[in-house]
Amino acid sequence: LVGMLVDRLDPQRKGLKPWQLVLVNFLALAVVYTLGVAWLYVIKNFYAGSSLTFVKAIQFGMLPFLVNDSLYCVVAALIGPRLRKIRSTWPNELK
Repeated sequence: LVGMLVDRLDPQRKGLKPWQLVLVNFLALAVVYTLGVAWLYVIKNFYAGSSLTFVKAIQFGMLPFLVNDSLYCVVAALIGPRLRKIRSTWPNELK
């Protein structure tokens, strides 16, 4: 998902600004959380037979992970372009 969004934003691969990458990472994280919380709600209410409100599904399925995942989004946006540059030059050094 993130790769597809980055390719759409930068098809020439000339480099995106860090704030653009952070935004893409957070959009992808929002999709993951939306699907994950909805899945938790469905599983608990329809398959497990227990009662779970949507607010409780958010409390159990998203809130405990939000701070760490947010930090991961920022770190990945800052490190990703540097790793991409290293990787693009690395195979040529082996020749």
